[in-house]
Amino acid sequence: MADQSDSLADELAIRDLLLAISMEADVGDLDVYGALYTEDAIVVSPSGTSEGREAIVAANVARRSAGITGPGTGARHHVVPGRVTLEGDRATVRSYFAFYTKADGGTRLTVIGEYADEARRDSTGWKLTRRVCTFD
Repeated sequence: MADQSDSLADELAIRDLLLAISMEADVGDLDVYGALYTEDAIVVSPSGTSEGREAIVAANVARRSAGITGPGTGARHHVVPGRVTLEGDRATVRSYFAFYTKADGGTRLTVIGEYADEARRDSTGWKLTRRVCTFD
């Protein structure tokens, strides 16, 4: 059984993973963004399902091309990683998020929702394997 310090280190690493995904999605490097997911990851959201790392990155490219996210858009995800449940090299996480955009010279809350995530540890660290995004 892992000791408490290992569990805390894993939880912090998973929380950092979720925050890194948001930051890279919003304004970061999409190669770095993609590397935060496993090759076989799946993202399910109200706008559709992306299966595999390449499809997940392609969906973000499309959002950037549409001006929804990306450098210069002012769009930001604010993620509050909630409950992390560890089971060896796997974890589940429930988080709340808020998505802000720039409009009319100000910042506007565009959508709030929840992420139900699954992560897996490999030889390079924790990666996201599944995300189900729901809007409230």
